[in-house]
Amino acid sequence: YKWVTYPAVSAGWNLGNETFMDDVEWVNSLKIRAGYGETSNQAIAPYSTQGRLSQTNYNFGSVFSQGYYVSQLPNANLGWEFSETYNYGLDFRLFDYRLSGSVEYYITNTNDILYGLGLPATSGVSSVTSNIGETQNKGVEVTLNGTIIDNPDGFTWDVGAILYSNRNEIVSLATGEDRNEGQLWFVGSPINVIYDYERVGLWNESDPLYEYLDILEPGGNAGMVKVRYTGEFNEDGSPVRSINAEDRIIQDPTPDFQGGFNTRLAYKNFDLSVIGTFQ
Repeated sequence: YKWVTYPAVSAGWNLGNETFMDDVEWVNSLKIRAGYGETSNQAIAPYSTQGRLSQTNYNFGSVFSQGYYVSQLPNANLGWEFSETYNYGLDFRLFDYRLSGSVEYYITNTNDILYGLGLPATSGVSSVTSNIGETQNKGVEVTLNGTIIDNPDGFTWDVGAILYSNRNEIVSLATGEDRNEGQLWFVGSPINVIYDYERVGLWNESDPLYEYLDILEPGGNAGMVKVRYTGEFNEDGSPVRSINAEDRIIQDPTPDFQGGFNTRLAYKNFDLSVIGTFQ
């Protein structure tokens, strides 16, 4: 399905221009805004959604022959990946334009995600481009820029900082299932996760569970990597089973927040700038 329409609308209100703000001298500009829009994912290579044959060579008896095999599957039900975004913002300039910045909050709901869905080896093709599900992406971003000292004929000092946090999660899968361990897709969890054992240190003889090491990790020894046991325990405190695939957990590697800063010191024709990032 090639052709679609994408609506979008936005509005803003500059409170700083209203008469009731005339007596608030420390506010130079104050604007609130909101917007909504739809778009699609264009990152699909040309012809990648159509069927394709590839050529192969082989011997047919004593004759050298050429044949063809299916190397890419078409998908007659394939459609665009849609993203609808709601954005809310606040822009401000204060104290005779010495301090400025913005606050942003956004929510993006993406439907019919385009992705190469893995297929079993018996199909002869490794994957097929499909609409696989729905995700949500939301976050907040705060930006501040300030002029601490402003002397064009002498010393000036400017600083800036940005702090942001982003969260995403899979809302649903087209198959109706809640988890697909082969593709690392789990409804309610981020798109990019680690599904593995949680490493919690090294086994050592002072560990409270060390006496049960032969149960938890048959053949294990001190100094070996220890993973978290998530099963139950018997009345005597011993584990009911060894560590196995049931102890794998979904782990989110996404930082809680990220940001950056910059500062510039200047004296006449000399200046020094420093930038940095953190998470």
